[in-house]
Amino acid sequence: MLSLPRVLVLVFATFAVSGLAASTSTSSDGYQPLNPVGIVTRSLRPKADVYLTNAQRLSRGLPPNRPRRNGRPASSSKPSPSSTCVTKTGYIQADVARQGTGYVSKKVNAYGEYGFTHDVSKALSISYCAKRGSGTVDIATSNGPSSYDFLGLIAGFGNTDEHKNLDGNNYNYAYLGGVSKERRGPAAVDGNSFTDATGVPEPSESNVWAIGRANHITASWVNTDGSTAPLQFLYYKGHGNNNFIVTANADLTQETFGPGHAATLTFVAA
Repeated sequence: MLSLPRVLVLVFATFAVSGLAASTSTSSDGYQPLNPVGIVTRSLRPKADVYLTNAQRLSRGLPPNRPRRNGRPASSSKPSPSSTCVTKTGYIQADVARQGTGYVSKKVNAYGEYGFTHDVSKALSISYCAKRGSGTVDIATSNGPSSYDFLGLIAGFGNTDEHKNLDGNNYNYAYLGGVSKERRGPAAVDGNSFTDATGVPEPSESNVWAIGRANHITASWVNTDGSTAPLQFLYYKGHGNNNFIVTANADLTQETFGPGHAATLTFVAA
């Protein structure tokens, strides 16, 4: 007959093995999970509504505040010689197939990823520095997770290779989440909202956004060899998701992780 301590050890071992299997197993519908399963996540504190001076914003790598309109005529109509860009502030409108028109939400899900809301009062507030003829830009956030001032891309937990590259030959993906500001280049293993919420280290990139004609937002992920590929936005709901991802092959991604909702993102001025 087994002693009580040995029985407890065997029971614990059984649960440990089943928990490990749950983190890598497919869901009941036969698809792989977009996020780790069977883990305890940590809630992320949102930013408080605190006004920052231009000096404080610049010290954090953020663009300056928008000029205040007080009704008085400007002293000069000419732009300042030191002005290199125009700060634009607003929201990200999301047009999502079968979900309608809404916004990228200021609240992250349990995994630290930005989701979707129809309520503009719950939308993520963003700003960016618009430069004439510029390529990619950093998008700053003012009401997302408190530890991260920028909107970026975070490599997906279910990606197929260690380099986390996104190209048309794989199903790899990246989440939209809170990140630290990084120079344009391959993903860095730095702090981000997904890693903070899950404890799973994943690399991220911040300088990935382009805002073109009609304020249409596109994203590009820099692979380890410096290459990029056109990316598509998908929205997922259910299974605890409510998150946006990008992928270079939407068909392969959906074959692997289940059907998503095609999405387009647009900057809308506040």
